[in-house]
Amino acid sequence: MKNRLTFSFVLLCVLILTLSFVSCHNPVGVGTHTVRYVITGPATIARLVVYANETGNIDQITDVPIPWEKTITIQGREFVSCSASLDSRNTLTYTAKIFVDDKEIASANSSSVEVSAWGFTQ
Repeated sequence: MKNRLTFSFVLLCVLILTLSFVSCHNPVGVGTHTVRYVITGPATIARLVVYANETGNIDQITDVPIPWEKTITIQGREFVSCSASLDSRNTLTYTAKIFVDDKEIASANSSSVEVSAWGFTQ
């Protein structure tokens, strides 16, 4: 349990730092974008899902049914990300995908305890 909490904390810190860096070093994008996050895999539950929300902040939800999907609308922000922490006993493959305006911009596969995808809207 302690390892999962430590891993979740580290994952959250990395995402926050990445969002902070990108927002300071990239110009703000123009326009409105529809972003769809998707997590798929053979398990029924992800312990934790972390994603960039409509305002650019990080949201996290626990005990998330898989497959999981979330659609948001963003205004002008360029960086989007989602991650899931999975049961470490599984060695099966999980996928994280991000679609912006119905176009897949990021996809990642993992057979470890975490799967992450990130990308830019423009």
